[in-house]
Amino acid sequence: MVLSGAAGEWETGLGAGLDLANVILVGARDLDPPERARVDCGRLELVPVGPDLGRRLRRAVGGRRVYIHLDCDVMSAGLLATEYQSPDGLSFDDLREAFSALAECDVVGLEIAEYEDCWPDGRANPPEALLSAIRPAIESLKTSR
Repeated sequence: MVLSGAAGEWETGLGAGLDLANVILVGARDLDPPERARVDCGRLELVPVGPDLGRRLRRAVGGRRVYIHLDCDVMSAGLLATEYQSPDGLSFDDLREAFSALAECDVVGLEIAEYEDCWPDGRANPPEALLSAIRPAIESLKTSR
């Protein structure tokens, strides 16, 4: 987990200092045993896919400032071309609900990872549905600066 490097649990050569208590995973699944252990002991908070995602995420964030890192492989398999495809992830509606909740916070940054421009068979992976779902946070960034 890249987060563990940023938290200083292994030497990245890029620095450390991220407090995992400030990290909220949304929709993460297929966690390996060390990742699961961090969630189970409360070092990382996980807001799983399911009903009332936005409400549960708002409660987890608690009004804090947020930096959003979106790994597109959190999406359910088949929705976006990503290196890792896994079922039972976020739908575009779930993603929009989460980003709408986050847009109510002071969003200080947004990055997107694990997005591929095409599927392994060469089909295009158009970004419009993804961009539409995350638009609330993008608008929040534009108006807060």
